[in-house]
Amino acid sequence: MKKCWIILFLVTAGFCFALDVGQHQALSYDHPVVDGYMLWIPEGYSADKVWPVILSLHSAGEVGGPVERALEHGPAAVIIDHPEETYDFLRDEFIIISPHMNDGAYEERQWYLYTDALNDIVDKVGEKYRLDEKRRYLMGYSTGATGTWGYLSRFPQRFAAAIAICGYTSPTRKLSPIIEDYDGIADVPFWIFHNVWDRVVSYRHSSEAIKKLESQGAEPFLRLRHQVDDTSGADAVVLDCDEEQVLGTAHIFSNYKVYIHDHGNLYENPILYRWLLSHSRN
Repeated sequence: MKKCWIILFLVTAGFCFALDVGQHQALSYDHPVVDGYMLWIPEGYSADKVWPVILSLHSAGEVGGPVERALEHGPAAVIIDHPEETYDFLRDEFIIISPHMNDGAYEERQWYLYTDALNDIVDKVGEKYRLDEKRRYLMGYSTGATGTWGYLSRFPQRFAAAIAICGYTSPTRKLSPIIEDYDGIADVPFWIFHNVWDRVVSYRHSSEAIKKLESQGAEPFLRLRHQVDDTSGADAVVLDCDEEQVLGTAHIFSNYKVYIHDHGNLYENPILYRWLLSHSRN
């Protein structure tokens, strides 16, 4: 009876926490747009230490449907798709939160409009599990990258580092203003990716935002160009950069060339997660 009572209490509070580790948990959230999130807790989780956390924002393609759609891309999807040892580092070291938005108009389904809900979800997960306040990371692709720019500009103090892949930085398609404050972004380690051939979100969104950051005194961005491996039938961007060159580097701007609007399976490059961990807030 006691166990059932605890579960009931959590549901009525708007959160339904499972006690499972080493598997993805689908959790509901009482909000008109952000209807839930997927949660990954490492199998070796222990309250004896604090754990780095990744907040992964999905793209417009995953809006609507069940909460599990948040797992279609991002670090949580890598855990599902790649059981090999190469990704043990990602599986074992991070708590991963992948929120989900329900169906609605594109201009109304933008993460930066719902930062209060995102803050609340992370804080509530932190009430149950020991999150490392110095190592909270933000990342996303497309609408998730747009949300990363917008969210980071509003709450830079919450994150130790961020990754954005092919996101809008200036209002278009009837979007409300995205970046609220460039000054805050300048102080957060940021790895930005953009497809030079992107036909949906123009490359200029990232390049012009970076120029503005640098013109306002931000540390210059290390600029990298990456090759694409298409031997497997899918365009996969290969981050063959020197780890000594990128780990600990605060600002990086990477470009690649694939067709239309594609993340190029960037999430499958383990160096991304090592780069995140190379940064922490004081």
